[in-house]
Amino acid sequence: SLEQSETAIEKLAFRFNQVGNWVAHCILQHKELDERVTAVHQFILIAKQCLEYNNYSSVMAVVVAGLGSAPIRRLHKTWEGVSKYHVDLFKEMDSLLESGNNYKRYRDRLSTIPTPAVPYIGVFLKDLTFICDGNPDYLRGGLINVHKRRQRLEFHASTG
Repeated sequence: SLEQSETAIEKLAFRFNQVGNWVAHCILQHKELDERVTAVHQFILIAKQCLEYNNYSSVMAVVVAGLGSAPIRRLHKTWEGVSKYHVDLFKEMDSLLESGNNYKRYRDRLSTIPTPAVPYIGVFLKDLTFICDGNPDYLRGGLINVHKRRQRLEFHASTG
């Protein structure tokens, strides 16, 4: 039912935010610079492993919501201590998941990888919201907007 779907989506969003906050907390709890650098290294490697398993939801939570959060981005001395290898990995994953051009790089990658994969639900919700809220249900004269219905059908068919 629609109510159960909303609850499931809310749970997914809550878990995503929880992971991002957990990443930031795990880094910020360390007072020593070298410990923060080590924590950043570890989370970059965790995100890399998630990417290898096609778990884009977790990669997005760790890289964008966690490591990309304002409190972590502001740790300039910590980021200066992160190895070039780890910084390059982080930048590669961050670039893959950037929202520019409607998540083009992410969408391209997702369309070419073998299944199974765990997609980032935020992109799907954005698309569905655009289809549902960006198009009227009825056209002038009370005609049903068949184009909107077709878009929803194609969206559901493309998401499995």
